[in-house]
Amino acid sequence: MRIRIQWVAVAVILSMVAALIGLTTVTASASGPSLGSGKSTVKLTPGSEGVVNTELDHGALVVSGLPSQTVRVVASVGAGTLHLTHTAGISAPTGYPATFSGAEIAFVGTTAAVNAALASLTYRAPATAGTHTIKVSAAAIDRAGVSYDPTNGHYYEYVPWNGTPSNWQTARTAAATSTYLGMSGYLATITSQNENAFATSKIGSNGAWIGGTDELVEGEWRWADGPEANQLFWRPSCGVSLKGTCPATGMFNYWSTFEPNNSGSSGEDYLQYMGGATGEWNDLRVDWSQVTGRYAVLGYVVEYSTPDGAPNPNVSVERDISAVVGEFAQPVILKAAGGECHVSLEWTKPVNHLPVTGYTVEYRADGATWDPRSEHASSTTHTTVSHLTAGVWHFRVAANDSAGRNGWSDPVTATVHCGSPAPSPTSSPTSSPTPTPTPTPRPDTPVTVEKVHRGKTVPLGRPTTLVVARTKGTFTKARVTCRLHGNKVPPGLRDRLCGTRVALGKGRKKATVTARPTCTRGLRIGVELTAKQPGDARTRWTRSWRVRSGSAVTCRLKGTG
Repeated sequence: MRIRIQWVAVAVILSMVAALIGLTTVTASASGPSLGSGKSTVKLTPGSEGVVNTELDHGALVVSGLPSQTVRVVASVGAGTLHLTHTAGISAPTGYPATFSGAEIAFVGTTAAVNAALASLTYRAPATAGTHTIKVSAAAIDRAGVSYDPTNGHYYEYVPWNGTPSNWQTARTAAATSTYLGMSGYLATITSQNENAFATSKIGSNGAWIGGTDELVEGEWRWADGPEANQLFWRPSCGVSLKGTCPATGMFNYWSTFEPNNSGSSGEDYLQYMGGATGEWNDLRVDWSQVTGRYAVLGYVVEYSTPDGAPNPNVSVERDISAVVGEFAQPVILKAAGGECHVSLEWTKPVNHLPVTGYTVEYRADGATWDPRSEHASSTTHTTVSHLTAGVWHFRVAANDSAGRNGWSDPVTATVHCGSPAPSPTSSPTSSPTPTPTPTPRPDTPVTVEKVHRGKTVPLGRPTTLVVARTKGTFTKARVTCRLHGNKVPPGLRDRLCGTRVALGKGRKKATVTARPTCTRGLRIGVELTAKQPGDARTRWTRSWRVRSGSAVTCRLKGTG
C-alpha cells in the first residue's frame, strides 16, 4: 500500500483557491430566471402535431431573467418528436441534432433569438394515447465551449492543451482556478451513466483527464475535488472492467476492460477518459506523455457547480409541460331555450381520453366578443344561465378533465325576453283554460367576476391578484384558506406563508383578494366568496391555486414533518 500524505495538503490549498475565486458574483433579474408560467398542459390527438405555445393557450414559453445575453435551451420529450420551424440566429451545440428535430434538441443564441425559436417549438405526438413530459430548460452561457447539463444543473468544459501537454496535477490546478458564472471549477466528477454520456459527448474522440485518483491510498479511487471531494468510488472488491454501480461503494464506475490495473513500475494513479468517444475510464501513470493512441491525453474536462452540487437558481431555469395524447371530443349543445331573462342549456357528454370532471359555459351578447369573465361552471350536462338582458345571446360549452379544459363546442344562439311574455309561435282563435302558474324558483344572487388569476398556480414572492368580484347584493363571506401539505395553516402563520389579503368595498359589494406566498412545496391557497341579496338565492364562488417557482422553496408547519 502506497500512502502519499501530501495529496491532502494539496487538496486543502486548491479548495482555498477555488473558494477565493468563487467570490465572483452573478447578477440575475430581481425576480429570478423564468420560462413563463400558467397552464402547463398540452393536449393532442395521436399522431397529430401542434405548436407548444399555441396549445398552452396562455403562459407561453418565454426565457427571461438570466444573467447573460447568450442562452442555451434544451428541450426533450419521452415519446414523440420536438422540432423548430424558426431557426434564425441560433445554433445547435455539439452532441445535438443540427436539424433541431428529435426526442431531445438544443439551441444557443441571444435571448431574443431563442425566444423566437421557442415560439415555433412544435410537438408531434406518438401514434398511441398516453401522457408524456416535455422538459424545457434554459441556462446562461457567457463563453463558447461550455455545455449545460439540465439533468443536474452543472456546466462542463473540455479544455484542449494549448501548446504543451501537461500532467494530471497541472490539469487539476488549472481546473480549480477556473470560474464560470460565479461557480468554481474542478476536474469532472462522474457519478452517473447520464453524466458520463453527457461529458463524453462534449470531448469528441479525444482522451482527457477527469478528477479521479488513488494517489492517497493505492487501490482506493476517490474523486479529488468538487461536491464529491474524497468520495470513494472504487476499491479492489468492486472488480475490474466494472461498468455500473459498485456494491461496495454505492458509486458509479465505467472502466475499460481489465481496468484499473496499476500497470508499470511507477504505477497508474490518475483517471482519464480514453480516446474513441466510448466514455470508458482508464488509470494512467504520471509520465503519461509517452503513451499514444486511445491512451493519449489531449486535454481535460472541467465541471462547474455550486459547492453542494445543487443547481444554481440564478443561472438556469426549468419547466415541465404535461403532453396528454388522446381523443378529446367537444360537447354538442342539444338545447338552448330562451326564457324570462334566462336561457336553459343541455348538451352531450363527450367520450374522452380522460374522465370528464365538469363543464364550462361561456356566453356573450349578440355583437360582443367572448369574455372569460362570463364563464359559468356546471357539474352536469345541463344548466340555466340567469340575469340576462333581452336580446340574442350566444353560448358555447367545453368539457374539463384532470388536465384542464378541452376545446369549445360549436356555438348556438337563443333569444331572451324580459318583462313580457315570449311571443307564441302560433295563434288559436279558441280560448283555452288558464294554466295554473308554476312557482318560479328564486334566482341566484348576481355575482360578476371582473378579474381572476388564470391557471392553476400562483407565482412565489410576487403580489398577485387572485380575484376581483362585484355583486348586486352583499358579500356575506369572503374567506381565504392556506393549507400546507393538506393541513390548515393557523391564522398567525397564514399571512406569513401565503401573504393573503381580503379587501371589501363600500357596502361589501366588491371583494378583492390578493396573495404573496413565501414558499412553494406543498402550499395551496383557496378563496371562497358568498353573496346574498333579498329575494334571491345565495351564490357561492370558490377557487384554489398551488404555488410555483423555478426552484422549490420548502416551508414547514409544525406537525406536517
